[in-house]
Amino acid sequence: MPLLLPEQTGGMHGACFMASSSSSSQIPRVITNRRSLVNAILSVESSAEIGEAAEGHEFQAPDRKQGSGFVEPLKKPVKMVNWETAFALSDSVRQKTRRKRSGADLIKEEGAKNSNFIIPANITTSFDKSHEEDAHRREIREKFKRLDTKFYQCDALKLAPRLLGKYLSKDDIILQITEVEAYRPGDTACHGRAGCTSRTAPMFKDGGVAYVYLCYGMHNMLNVVADKAGSGAAVLIRSCSPVVGLGMIQQRRKLTSVKPVLLTGPGKVGQALGLTSSEHSGTPLYEPGGLELLDGPKPKAILAGPRVGIDYAAPEDVAAPWRFAIAGTPWVTNRDTLEPVDLADL
Repeated sequence: MPLLLPEQTGGMHGACFMASSSSSSQIPRVITNRRSLVNAILSVESSAEIGEAAEGHEFQAPDRKQGSGFVEPLKKPVKMVNWETAFALSDSVRQKTRRKRSGADLIKEEGAKNSNFIIPANITTSFDKSHEEDAHRREIREKFKRLDTKFYQCDALKLAPRLLGKYLSKDDIILQITEVEAYRPGDTACHGRAGCTSRTAPMFKDGGVAYVYLCYGMHNMLNVVADKAGSGAAVLIRSCSPVVGLGMIQQRRKLTSVKPVLLTGPGKVGQALGLTSSEHSGTPLYEPGGLELLDGPKPKAILAGPRVGIDYAAPEDVAAPWRFAIAGTPWVTNRDTLEPVDLADL
């Protein structure tokens, strides 16, 4: 009698198997779904136990639809021209799945390396997703180049809305800027109001460097320095939307949500990018290899309103509409205090 895979004992119908002389080397001739495919690899102890009888066998999904309701049926035939190649992976698959790596991931990886190992396109794994992200990352970086220093040489109030839609890139993460706040010379809410200190020194450099400060001892807040050296002006990156690297963003944020709560707030942006004031404050955003600011699509509409959390400032500065956001995106904080603004006025 053939040795059934665990899932076939729970309701799979019409699957057929081939029994060999060794009970430890039962090789399914028909694989009906994704879980069967993974289990086929896991069910064999090692390639040495396959035997000559298994070499060259093929298997495919039956013509009629099958499935027990809790597994995904294969939509296309599955063919492995070389079973020995497949089962040679069994030991490493078992080891890596114990480390919470999907067996399907290992199967897809082998499929990418070995033309004799063919897997249907409808089996999607994190391996596929990582390749999709790599392609998307390359596409963005080819289309949108790093902004040069001239871009930043302007008043923070002019730079702020121009930053909307631009991309922040670091490690394997790309974020799109959706909300910003401008801080200018003479502004009682600006960190530069007290002059150049060891903390605020990056603000007094030529525009185009990062000013990262620690807020409440726990949140690293990213600012883009504006204007010419000595100005003491910057634009706070208040919110972003995820573009590439969602898994790493969630890991750093310790949050599995894909909703705006993930990146709406300057401390969340800093955490997602892995920023620290000690390491990243003063970093040029126009140089490759670290935290980079890339060009991006210009928003079709922009909102403006008062900045958040500056009650200590003068009343006129508290009320100043120096916070800007992309209209229509959910990746924005305090939406109720924002109103449409004419792009011609910016």
